[in-house]
Amino acid sequence: MLTHPDRFEYPWYIIALLVFPISLYSAFNFEIYNDLLLAKVFAGTLAQDVMSIFVSITMLVILLTQDISSSKIQIVMTGLVGYTFYAYGIYVIEQVYTEFYFAYMFIFAMALYTLIGSLIDFNQDLKVEMSQNFQRLSTVMLFLIPAIFYPLWVSSIIPLIAGSHQLDNLYSIYIIDLCIIMPAFLICGYLTYKHNSTGYLLGPSLMLIGFSILLPVAFGELFKPIFLQDPDIFGLLGFGVLSIFFLVISVLQLREIEIIS
Repeated sequence: MLTHPDRFEYPWYIIALLVFPISLYSAFNFEIYNDLLLAKVFAGTLAQDVMSIFVSITMLVILLTQDISSSKIQIVMTGLVGYTFYAYGIYVIEQVYTEFYFAYMFIFAMALYTLIGSLIDFNQDLKVEMSQNFQRLSTVMLFLIPAIFYPLWVSSIIPLIAGSHQLDNLYSIYIIDLCIIMPAFLICGYLTYKHNSTGYLLGPSLMLIGFSILLPVAFGELFKPIFLQDPDIFGLLGFGVLSIFFLVISVLQLREIEIIS
């Protein structure tokens, strides 16, 4: 997938080696968030830190044990870097001014420019094939996600505009989703529809990002009793099923694509 994958090894290592200790410390010293976040987002923030621990470990294991010249490994790493961009973008935009704030900014910037570099270094001569039936399924899935989340987020924002209200937390999700993530799904969906190799290769990365973002939303419900809050069983099941759906589609896409050259 990448023309020069060796150029991305160090950025991947840096991101993973920063995310792991920060997320580990934050998960076990949650009081650093006490004066910065509303109580209603404590459980979700803890779940995100736990997810970041697993993502960083996964990145390190891949880097230490796998051949990064493999296009499918690069697809997975791109998805994991995309998660760090999203997760730490939230902390940066939400002004979560813990002692790690400058590290949040560094991870966010490093992930952003690593993703941009990956797109620039993309091997345009690579030929990728996918069965017609799965190509159609992938196209539908990539378009379906924006079809769900655009109306959902827009319908949440319109009352805020009408009432001239501002959110204290979670507004970053609207910004990142509506301005970056959903357009990426639409572009990738169009490329997949046009049988473009770039669309075939980036589809699994986007699905992996979706999985890693939504899973903490689901199991965050399990952490609510820690903060004397009642878990929402519908939120647990709904986002849990949706996150697993993302993972299954990503795995199937990785298995289905055939890289010819």
